[in-house]
Amino acid sequence: MGNKKITKPTDLFGAEIHLHERALTIGPKHIWMLAHLEEFTLEKLKKIYFSLTGIKISKPQNKAGYCTLIAYILSFDTQNQFDEFFSTLLQLVQEAVRLTVFTDYLLTAPLEKQYGVTLRVKNQHSYYYGEVEFEPAVRMDLFTLVDTQFIELPALFRKVFSSWLPKPKNFFLNPCEASLEASLEAPLEATWSNVTELADSLPLLLEASLPFIKKNDRYMTVKKGLIKSDLKKLRALSGQKEFPLGTPSGVDPINLALRVILCLFATIPKRPADIDTWVRTLIRRFLLDESVYIGQSKSLDYLSGGLLEHLALTDHLGVNHPHQIPDSFIAPQSRLQLKTFLSGMAKSGQWYEVENMRASLEAQGIPFMFSSLSYESWNLKLKGEVLDLGNYVFKSHYGEEFSVYGPLRDQLLRMPLLRAYFYMLSVFGVVEIIEKEGAVPLTRNGKRISISPYDALTHARVTAYGRWCLGLSETKPKRTVEEFEAIADSELLLVTFRGKSLERRLFLEQIGEKMGDERFRVSEASFIRDCSTKAEIESLIQRFKKLIDAEPSPRWEELFATIRSRAGLFSRPTECYVFTLPADPRIRQIFTEDVRLRTLVIRAEGSRIVIDRDDYKRLVKILTEYGFSTPLG
Repeated sequence: MGNKKITKPTDLFGAEIHLHERALTIGPKHIWMLAHLEEFTLEKLKKIYFSLTGIKISKPQNKAGYCTLIAYILSFDTQNQFDEFFSTLLQLVQEAVRLTVFTDYLLTAPLEKQYGVTLRVKNQHSYYYGEVEFEPAVRMDLFTLVDTQFIELPALFRKVFSSWLPKPKNFFLNPCEASLEASLEAPLEATWSNVTELADSLPLLLEASLPFIKKNDRYMTVKKGLIKSDLKKLRALSGQKEFPLGTPSGVDPINLALRVILCLFATIPKRPADIDTWVRTLIRRFLLDESVYIGQSKSLDYLSGGLLEHLALTDHLGVNHPHQIPDSFIAPQSRLQLKTFLSGMAKSGQWYEVENMRASLEAQGIPFMFSSLSYESWNLKLKGEVLDLGNYVFKSHYGEEFSVYGPLRDQLLRMPLLRAYFYMLSVFGVVEIIEKEGAVPLTRNGKRISISPYDALTHARVTAYGRWCLGLSETKPKRTVEEFEAIADSELLLVTFRGKSLERRLFLEQIGEKMGDERFRVSEASFIRDCSTKAEIESLIQRFKKLIDAEPSPRWEELFATIRSRAGLFSRPTECYVFTLPADPRIRQIFTEDVRLRTLVIRAEGSRIVIDRDDYKRLVKILTEYGFSTPLG
């Protein structure tokens, strides 16, 4: 026999395959891989092994055998061991791993163009028409086909490869440059902080919002927020300023505050004696600090868990099943990750870009969920026809909606929820934010719009007050004591107000008319213009004595007495019938001479009479005696 020529294995590009010749050993720290590998089918494990080695095992192996072999191959103790193994993979596979190990999904068209290959092929053995799989020769079965355009690297392999491959710049969360504020271009960009106004406006908001919440229903306030006319009234009563760019897009600080508060407290809160301690408790509840829940259930009421995110912070998304609610997580994972971000941000005190936070989550493969992945993926949806994200244009299912699934999850849920969290935290003074007019990538009903109302927020920075609320500082920042003077004239209905007190200024604007910078004129009409009940009038009188003058002069007491006496005079009208009498002197004579009719009838102008509705039957009975069978006929 002649010498048989040995053919060395080559890949589909003709390059020689260098098999992974390292001694196959697996240590205790790599055992975790076996459990994750067990989740794959035997057929998939065979393909993964071929992707990693280029070898098809002739000797039959069971599932456990393939799991052990693959775990051996992916167990590395040194960088040199990994580099040696990684060099044996096809160049195409190496490139795909580098592109996907720090990202969630990879668009395959550029990769196919670069290497001149087709990654997908129809599965000839599938029972399902059109099902595709990876072309075996490209050895890409390490990955998962997401749809016709995208692939992903399973979490197991992302964890293995990310430990050894160079990490991208956005892997760790880094602050922005110190010169960020100086580079802002007004009016397209604007900073917003509520720290200074918080101590005055939030107590007023809590005090004034109770009747609006009761009118609107607590649950519906969380789900829909208050209507614009109610928000306008509450803004006048609380002095809460608006977001420069967020409010026109649909994010109102008052609505956001109330929706969050009603989710975190089992009863509708009243005005607290110490607003700072109250805010600190709210923030710790939101971040599920264990110390807040000592001696009580973490599930405060039916609005606990992920329902805050579901109802108040992701309301740009619809649901496939309106009556289905998210899993009642005690601790939504997204809030725990946010807490980690806030701790790092608080230490540096610098600005951070929300896009970098999103990129860091993606690079590290950290999920960002308020409920289960299955609930969010299959039940949440965004209405629209086209979504242009720059590198790829998505078209919706049946031209109507997008599912929060796969490559779209990042833009439809993760980014809006991150931004919503920081909008919320800014209302309570924990962070200050930067807004910028954003892109309008979504087409809905032929109009280009933003994905969510929170898209204007770009940056956030933890404040000194926020560090105290988060429990990262023992010292609460001191607030400036506001000096003011309010003098009610003893003879005229005028109040002179000097200095700063938001509550007193708003109160005087509510009951009076401004005359210059320091004077307010009060009248019966101006005092009651926002009142609809006697109780509201009495409340204003007591607030006047508390905020303006504890012992008003007789002129002011006269005003209050007049207002009290007139309250409710015309609130309960009597229902009556009005009849026009014909020009017949005999009929008029009947109404004039009959004593019974004179006691029932009220004469009115224009030959008319008025009869109380309750006396109508008596009128009919009397008129019947005079031959009027159908008085209304």
